[in-house]
Amino acid sequence: MSVPPRAHAMNHETTTWFSDEERLLGEVRAARQRGGKPPVISGYDDLAELGRGGQGVVYRAVQRSTGQRVAIKVLLDGGLASESSRRRFEREIDLAARLRHPNIVRIYDSGESQDGRLFFVMEHLDGVSLAEHLRGLGDAATIPIDDILRLFIRIASAVNFAHQRGVIHRDLKPSNVRIDAAGEPHVLDFGLATLADESHGGAVWRTISSDHFVGSLPWTSPEQARGEGTNADTRTDVYALGVMLYQALTGRFPYPVEGPVRESLNHIIESTPLRPRALNRRIPDEVETILLKALAKEPPRRYQSAGEFAEDLRRYLEGQTILARPDTLRYRTVKFVRRNRLAVTAGSLVLASLIVGLGVSIWQAGVAQNHRTRAERRFEEARRFVRTLIFESDQFTRDLPGRTQVKELMVSQALPYLDLLTAESGGDPSLEVELASAYLKIGDLQGRPNTPNLGDTAGALASYGKALSIIHPHATEANPEARRVEAELRAGRADVLAWRGDLTEALDEARAANRIRAALSTRANPDLNDHVMLAFSHVRLGDLLGNPSFPNLGRSDEARQQYHQAESIIVPLERAQPQSFGVRRVLGVVHERLGTLLESAGRHAEAASHFTRSLEVRQALAAAFPEDINAVRDLAIALEKMGNVQSASGETEAAMTSYVEASRHFDALAANDPANMDARRTSAVHHEKIGNLRQFDGDVLGAVKSFEVALDGYRTVMERDPTSRQARQMFAIGCIKVGDALGHPAFPNAGKPEEARAHYLRALETFERLVQEDPDNPGRQRLLGLSQERVGTMHLLLGERAAARAMFEQSSRLRDELARRMTGDPEIQRDAAIAHQKLGEVLDEEGDLSESIRQLAEARDRFELLTARHPDNHQFRRDVAVVSGRLGDVLARQAALIADAADRTLHWRRAREAYARAQALWRRLEEADRLSDHDLAMAPRLAESVARCDAALADLVRASVEDDQ
Repeated sequence: MSVPPRAHAMNHETTTWFSDEERLLGEVRAARQRGGKPPVISGYDDLAELGRGGQGVVYRAVQRSTGQRVAIKVLLDGGLASESSRRRFEREIDLAARLRHPNIVRIYDSGESQDGRLFFVMEHLDGVSLAEHLRGLGDAATIPIDDILRLFIRIASAVNFAHQRGVIHRDLKPSNVRIDAAGEPHVLDFGLATLADESHGGAVWRTISSDHFVGSLPWTSPEQARGEGTNADTRTDVYALGVMLYQALTGRFPYPVEGPVRESLNHIIESTPLRPRALNRRIPDEVETILLKALAKEPPRRYQSAGEFAEDLRRYLEGQTILARPDTLRYRTVKFVRRNRLAVTAGSLVLASLIVGLGVSIWQAGVAQNHRTRAERRFEEARRFVRTLIFESDQFTRDLPGRTQVKELMVSQALPYLDLLTAESGGDPSLEVELASAYLKIGDLQGRPNTPNLGDTAGALASYGKALSIIHPHATEANPEARRVEAELRAGRADVLAWRGDLTEALDEARAANRIRAALSTRANPDLNDHVMLAFSHVRLGDLLGNPSFPNLGRSDEARQQYHQAESIIVPLERAQPQSFGVRRVLGVVHERLGTLLESAGRHAEAASHFTRSLEVRQALAAAFPEDINAVRDLAIALEKMGNVQSASGETEAAMTSYVEASRHFDALAANDPANMDARRTSAVHHEKIGNLRQFDGDVLGAVKSFEVALDGYRTVMERDPTSRQARQMFAIGCIKVGDALGHPAFPNAGKPEEARAHYLRALETFERLVQEDPDNPGRQRLLGLSQERVGTMHLLLGERAAARAMFEQSSRLRDELARRMTGDPEIQRDAAIAHQKLGEVLDEEGDLSESIRQLAEARDRFELLTARHPDNHQFRRDVAVVSGRLGDVLARQAALIADAADRTLHWRRAREAYARAQALWRRLEEADRLSDHDLAMAPRLAESVARCDAALADLVRASVEDDQ
């Protein structure tokens, strides 16, 4: 392609122009002779005018050498064109020639016509302008919104291609986009384009005064309207794209731009765009959010590139979470917040009160009006106000410390007006679906577990109940959106009921939600999100049925089936939609849940495989969406799960690293939002995990500190919702952990048995009440048995043997019954073995050696069976070593008391076998680096015990020989 030489520099313009009178007259005479005739351009025939603009005329032509139809743009005015016009035309050629993209018009050639006019040749497009194309699609009631969004994704992607190569268009408008016969868009006319690195150093390219504007005013950005041409960048094009899409979806501009120039410029600079849904109710809320972000007055608040704009449109169409955030409230307050960050925690509550007060005034003003039209308008204003507080306050408060507390105030003040709107809804389906959605959001905030919540589960159930009564008449096959709301309400009720301990009713609700999701996913043309939510509903069913990380019914086999059902849905979706946030998030959840069941069954290597996959997925999501609370929380959970299997496999350093990193994320979430009980709970869980590892490593003071931090968190959650069985359970577990670190002899401890017993008794009292309230819950029965064992251990340590024996007998009866019912759960089998071990120890203390030996042998046999079934579980191997050593001690004492030589020999041999078994296991654990410093002290004692047995047996042999002689 030939490109003409660069034009003269700007400071030569005056000498090239009117100062040369002879040249000027010659150009005028030449222009008169040409009249309206097309120019003569070598190599091109049959020129016919297609259209003209402020800078040039476009002709259709045929390239002589190929017979190909082309379009030729010729600089207007020929030799009369100013030097700046010629330079701008040459710039258009230069910049457009850089861009080879299927949705950008291609430049083939350039040069000067025979009469000295600059031209360039480009591809000819059979089709219409974007404006004509949109007019052919119908009005706001019928336009295919998703098709328009797909079209704009391609337009924005083409503009982004130019941005990536440093080219800023600066004059995007519908007439500069043509749609070809195949429906493909093509961006053209780079006459006002510039290079990104020149946009901040060149001259202002638009002239603004009260009566004159150079450029395409309706699509102009605020910075252009203010005359800040030097500040034009990629975000300027984003603004124009936003205006174009707004116009495409509503048929109007965002603000008046058809009056006097100065008035129009003021609207562009100052007027808030009318919300698109006010003009076209068919526009989805998320699309409205995307549009308003693109139309932000301040460039930093827009999408930073056309690519980001296109990506958010694509995310919406794929059912993913969009990146844009509504900011109606933020517009009014963000500057105040940024100036007063230190005062925001308290001040934001006052701020929320002021905003709520504004809403009260709106409502009361509406009530006071007698005129029907004005009353209806006030009703709509109240509706928008409530929508803003409930739906948009998430984004308004996202960056504020104490966001949940602020939302609590906003929502509590909005609720009465929401109730009034409900009373006045008149059966309007659209309004009532919106109202039900609002109550759903409120219920989630009040008390839905595993989401930011205030710990008010009773309030959550009340809100969900209101929503269900509103949505029920509309939740038919003809109204899929209402059915989606009903499904989420059922799922929310299931979550809250499970947290409160009502597992049977929770399961009914979860199954109802699953049935609705299944029906939605099988209808004609289901959304991607319908499939994603169906998979997630199977996950939640599995959690309720048998996941030990959640309140559950102890039916782990059924839980596994539900997780595999979710896996069968989500894996094909991930192959088809590998970039979908929702799909990838559920994929990470499924792997985490399957890993948890394997971990619970002692199959740590298999669990680690699933946890690793979950971690990989979640690390990628958190990196891509670092501000998304769910993505960050999911990553922290994945790190915790990896820590669990690392700890069980003896990889204590790796486990500590995983737990500390998880805790860092959860602590940040809790610190930024102290009223969020979910964040407080999860932060406490991870301090407990860290305490476990510190205790294992012998860091007694560090363990006590971690467990006490965890207990404080659990106490806060329980006090916020004392009716929640799960909250009370976690508090009781926290008491056990603190007790272990203070005085339990099986752990490195602070040597404070009385303080430890006080914590254990508090746990025992809590679990006794919980089991009375929920007698069929095996998880709580197991924890009751644990608290009985811990209290018995402290009784024994403090010399109260009778009380210890009574407590151990209770624990043994309870745990044996659980083990008979749940044969496939290795941890419950281990609990039963420990109960026999503890009973054997107290019988030894009381001097009942024969019964002690029987109980300890029963414990050893159970531990040996677990070790055979789970050879990679070092904890089970350690259990065998500990109880074998204790059994050897009792057998040795019994042997010393037996008079019969044969019986005494048998007991010494059994004692030696027990000691030798313990010694061999300790050595294997030591070689594998699976022993704590506390454990390492056992090996020398066992060696001494084996030697003592050998000596006793040798003495018996010698005595036997002497007797024979």
